[in-house]
Amino acid sequence: MLLKELMTKAKWNNDIERRQRAEMALDFYNNNHDPLTVDGKGYVTAMIYDRIDEVEARVLEKYVEMDNVVKRIVDESSIMFRVAPEIELVNGTDKQKENFKNLLEMVNMNAYLREIQKYANLFGDVGVLPQTRTDLSGRNRKMYIDLITPDISFVQQRDIDPTQAEKFFYQIGVLENTAIPDRILYIYWDIDGKHQCEVKQNGEIDIDTIEDLEAPNYNGNIPVVMFRNYIPVNTFWKPGDNYLVHKNLQIDYRLTGLNMLEDYNLPQKVRIGVDEDYESKTGLTFAEDIKRNTDGTAVGSISYINPNAPINDEKEAIDWRKYDMASSYGLAVDTMKGTTFTSGFHAFIAKQEIIERNKIEQDLYRPSIKELCRNMCIAAIDIGMRFPENPEFDIDFGEITFAESPQEKEQNRTARLSNNTANLIDFELEDNPDLNGDREEAMKIIKIRQEENQKLKPANPFDQELPPVESGE
Repeated sequence: MLLKELMTKAKWNNDIERRQRAEMALDFYNNNHDPLTVDGKGYVTAMIYDRIDEVEARVLEKYVEMDNVVKRIVDESSIMFRVAPEIELVNGTDKQKENFKNLLEMVNMNAYLREIQKYANLFGDVGVLPQTRTDLSGRNRKMYIDLITPDISFVQQRDIDPTQAEKFFYQIGVLENTAIPDRILYIYWDIDGKHQCEVKQNGEIDIDTIEDLEAPNYNGNIPVVMFRNYIPVNTFWKPGDNYLVHKNLQIDYRLTGLNMLEDYNLPQKVRIGVDEDYESKTGLTFAEDIKRNTDGTAVGSISYINPNAPINDEKEAIDWRKYDMASSYGLAVDTMKGTTFTSGFHAFIAKQEIIERNKIEQDLYRPSIKELCRNMCIAAIDIGMRFPENPEFDIDFGEITFAESPQEKEQNRTARLSNNTANLIDFELEDNPDLNGDREEAMKIIKIRQEENQKLKPANPFDQELPPVESGE
């Protein structure tokens, strides 16, 4: 029994470390790189004290500087849902299909899919749970989507498939009866439904606190849908350290040193043989006039020296780390340089690798989106919507494109016209999204424009009837 308790405690401690790494990743994404902790040290400050002498560390910590590389790379690489996908219910009545479209609008699905991909790229895993609850007015119940990040959740894995959860726990609040609570309140889902419980600091569930909660019947399934940018093998959560966060921490450390180095690299005043009581002036516009002996010789000397610290070398070392981070995620180095692309074509070429990566990952997201939609249909019973018992969905991912310059746009359209791959109706629909793909309306607009152009066309003098030529007789 003691051995089992020790093993449980060890696993719990390992899971706490996993959640702490996830919390650190979230802090870096939210540009909170050096948060104050109980011991007064954040991530960057702790590294400073770990690496150098305490006396010097007390000086260096005043210069803490950070760069939001994690957020920039995560946001730049998460472009799968930049163009909203078309998600359709393919079975059921026309009314049910219309209700499903309304349901997607209610939860703001497109916006959430963009955030889901960002969190999946940040953590590797993110849980998504559709739930109904009363809105802020207190009168209407609506469908909402809750994102459950790895820093506030843990699981009990299935014996036959450790990549699946037998129970999924997520934190909803902290009991603050004492300064350091000895237990935390969790919601958890299993095959029997939704429950609430308290979990002790050693990871043990307090059996006496388990409470069953009202929830829809998901037919023995856990409604928390996992979105991932990888295929799990033998683990539920993505194993290993977070490369981006680790690299960003190194950049912050180097930036902090560079920040101090720039201050210390200012010209330093040096006094040789000058009386200690002599009050020396400071400032760029001041001139020094030191004392002289009776024979006119100066009493000592005052000069400036330049430390010439290798600031540019430090900047290059920092930039190299940024470029390495970008390339590891399929991003062009120009992403970190802040290069402005001269055209949509150049942007497309620069982002070709990350575009292809996002297209490949669509196969990972498609099953999760369908599962999420199924769970939404089940939960929607609570707000008066009913869907087929086994709803089926079709997902058409949007084509990732980049803005064209006016010249590029005209050249592209000319080529499409000559190749018979598009016509004026297609171009009208592209320029006028309010038409919602109505080709008949687009045709009417084109005809009106052509008639107006004909009226505005200047008269051709050769089209006019010439007077008869008189005979010279």
